[in-house]
Amino acid sequence: MKKEYPNAKIDFLCVSESIPFEAKESAPVTQHVRRLVKDTEVHKMGALTEAGYFQKRLSIPTVILGPGSLEHCAHKPDEFVETSEMDMCYKVLIDLAELISGNGSTHRL
Repeated sequence: MKKEYPNAKIDFLCVSESIPFEAKESAPVTQHVRRLVKDTEVHKMGALTEAGYFQKRLSIPTVILGPGSLEHCAHKPDEFVETSEMDMCYKVLIDLAELISGNGSTHRL
């Protein structure tokens, strides 16, 4: 390119960054979620979320939680989430909000 256009140049501007995320096992939010979903296994995922940004840039303890399956149906043709999984997620999120706010939890699960 420089041969034909000696003053040509290309500038790159990073407009987005992916910050790695790893849940802190000792964080209260992690412990609350583990109790609510009755899961003690550490899960890894190969997907981009805002979790790393919340945790590292904003110092907000963070977990990744939601209905459905990244492996089986997320970001694929005919993507879907079962209604029963949406209902369960709603109950977990309400219980988690009550636990974090100090209002206890009615444990809808």
